[in-house]
Amino acid sequence: MARLDSKIAIITGASSGIGRQIALEFHRQGAVVICADINDVSRNDLEADRELPTHALIRKQGGRAEFVPTDVTQPDDVEGLVDFAHGEQCRGLRGGGVAGAAGDLGVLAGRLGKRPGGERDGRVPGLQVCGGADDSTGAFALWRPGLDREHGLDPVWGIGVDCFLAGYAASKHACLGVTKVAAQDCAPYRVHVNALCPGFTDTALISYMGPEFLEAIAKEHPFRGLGKPEDIAKATVFLASEDNTWITGVALPVDGGFTIK
Repeated sequence: MARLDSKIAIITGASSGIGRQIALEFHRQGAVVICADINDVSRNDLEADRELPTHALIRKQGGRAEFVPTDVTQPDDVEGLVDFAHGEQCRGLRGGGVAGAAGDLGVLAGRLGKRPGGERDGRVPGLQVCGGADDSTGAFALWRPGLDREHGLDPVWGIGVDCFLAGYAASKHACLGVTKVAAQDCAPYRVHVNALCPGFTDTALISYMGPEFLEAIAKEHPFRGLGKPEDIAKATVFLASEDNTWITGVALPVDGGFTIK
């Protein structure tokens, strides 16, 4: 049996990069996938060659998926997203013969924010902190029986720092605070809440840094090289599956050893 059979999973940031890979991996593990993002296709030119949006690709592969336009900085969007996961349309996606009550939300997994940015990027703290907080508190406030896993992605600067990243690092540390509080709040209901902290991952997001920088940063990883979106997706599947019975409130680095330096 697939590891996420009978789960409905909300994946925010599902249109590109790590979020897209998580959505595809959850589909392969049997989940019904609700793909949430501002747009259903990536606006990044380096990913423009993709023919299908994530939810359409999942359907083409025989899976069950829907796209819900969502801005995670907007509480109404988050509320609507969670309501959709419990609605009649998702009952239809589940179909017959699936264990569990139809429409139960099993997993909320997503990116706590969209992209790194400089001090002048006024949206970054809002995306990182408000987005993460709205994802977690919005989902829990609308909790239905069956929600048992909630996980966010919070890059390694949530557990470390570097020069000239004060705003970004502060927002990421705040996300981990939200994760721990949510884990404490959800524990009586046996809901797992965790954060994965990806290191430098080979996606279009970091391509602007240039080949020389990326070659240098690859050498900073004890495993050498950059992470792949699949690395983060597989760790997310574990935390979202029934194999995770006793882990909550943690920040798990998935970074090839970058943070042990």
